[in-house]
Amino acid sequence: MKEKGSFKKSVLLCLIALLCGVLAALSLPPINLWIMPFISVAILFFILSYSSMSKNRAFFIGFSFAVGQFILGLLWANYFTAVGYLVLVVVESLFFGVAGWLATVPGKYRSLTLPAFFCLAEYARDHWPFGGLPIGSLALGQTNDWLINLARLGGPILIVFFVYLVASYAAFLCKTLLLHRANSKTEPRQLLLSLLFLATLTGVITFSIFAPDGGKPTHYIKVAAIQGGGARGLGNTPTNLAKKRVFDVTLAETKKVPLSSAVRILLWPEDTVSVNSGIDTSSLTPEVSGQALRLHAVLIAGFVAPDGPKHFYNKLVAFSPQGKIVAEFEKVHLVPFGEYIPDRSFFAKFANLSAVPKDAVSGHGSGMIKTPFGKLALLISYETFFTHRGRSGVMAGGQILFVATNTASYASAQVPSQELSASKIQAVSEGRSLLQAATTGYSAAVTPRGSVTELSQLGRQTVIYARLGYRTQYTLYDDTGSAPTVIIAIVMASLGILFSYKKKRTLVSWVG
Repeated sequence: MKEKGSFKKSVLLCLIALLCGVLAALSLPPINLWIMPFISVAILFFILSYSSMSKNRAFFIGFSFAVGQFILGLLWANYFTAVGYLVLVVVESLFFGVAGWLATVPGKYRSLTLPAFFCLAEYARDHWPFGGLPIGSLALGQTNDWLINLARLGGPILIVFFVYLVASYAAFLCKTLLLHRANSKTEPRQLLLSLLFLATLTGVITFSIFAPDGGKPTHYIKVAAIQGGGARGLGNTPTNLAKKRVFDVTLAETKKVPLSSAVRILLWPEDTVSVNSGIDTSSLTPEVSGQALRLHAVLIAGFVAPDGPKHFYNKLVAFSPQGKIVAEFEKVHLVPFGEYIPDRSFFAKFANLSAVPKDAVSGHGSGMIKTPFGKLALLISYETFFTHRGRSGVMAGGQILFVATNTASYASAQVPSQELSASKIQAVSEGRSLLQAATTGYSAAVTPRGSVTELSQLGRQTVIYARLGYRTQYTLYDDTGSAPTVIIAIVMASLGILFSYKKKRTLVSWVG
């Protein structure tokens, strides 16, 4: 069927979709209007559900929605480079344009294909290109309400899928009611399917609330996150003087921790100790180990050091209560164009890459380290957005999650607040208590249920104390990862396509 309407109609629909995307992004931290995606995505799916919608028009509508979402959700990138920000928004939005194109099948089965393909688009952008970009995901806007419980079943992708499913149901219901009013007729089968679908969603939510969450703590330990504080928005290439200042203020704050505090694990932020040679030979290392010895505690500190003329490494180093190095973890999931330049020779033709003169060396560890106070799962900064990294450390035996981050380069609260939401999802997904330490961002303690029990202020020099429990049991997400959610989405998309062609239709008409 050829598309009805004019070019003006297409532009109008794209503008409506763009506005819906902006409204959906209002759910993201720090704004946190969690209800907005349910309304705005329902409107989007309602528009895309009409039979007069062609594949090309659906592509631009889906693309426009995502542009609206990411213009706001990825606004932080504009502070680094306006051109890069626009390219980033376009690339991320293309996933949802393709989802709209693929979901446009003949018949009434778009209530299956729309949420399925949009879920798969989110999953794809979380993993590609350059390892993916979960920042700006709608899952990050659902961490202050009951939907965060879904993370222990399927991670953040299940949260996003649920939002799309509810929106699809709302769009389907509105369309059914409009057709009923126009034709004075509603098929009983449609009502039955609607009730069954609603009951299934309710059942999943109920189950997620009572699903395994890591079990009861075997024992507790007192921990502390050291936040040096200071000015924010320093840029992504701080000078050596600025790096030394970060070390000095973090060390000074650590010295304020009294022996009577009975802290057994201290966490310093990422990039706190910048050395010009090896860790063992640096003059800063004895000062770090000295604090572990003074407090008779394990101290985990973020080190940055050169690895030859063209590379460097970003590590967390654990010192024992005797002041000895007992474990190291090198960051695995690096920030593209921040910690390394993919295809450097290619991108050097289009941009000045002097801000990232060296490439970080990617680690290969699980994230679990053994210390005198048990097995811990470590994450460094950007890695907290990727639940498979936390899952890796927990499945290797980690009983508490520790996140060391920086976020000093971001002048606004957008990235630190999204990162905190990601850490909350991480804690729920893995069924572990979590401690996060930031230089000037948010330092926090999070329960396995996603509640923040301790929280610092941005830029403030402070120490966060918490009592965390060791847990040894696993969530369903630990056992299965994101695979069940992705498989369900693929099955739904396939069924939607197949059902729409059962009445003598061919795949040729779908492609064309």
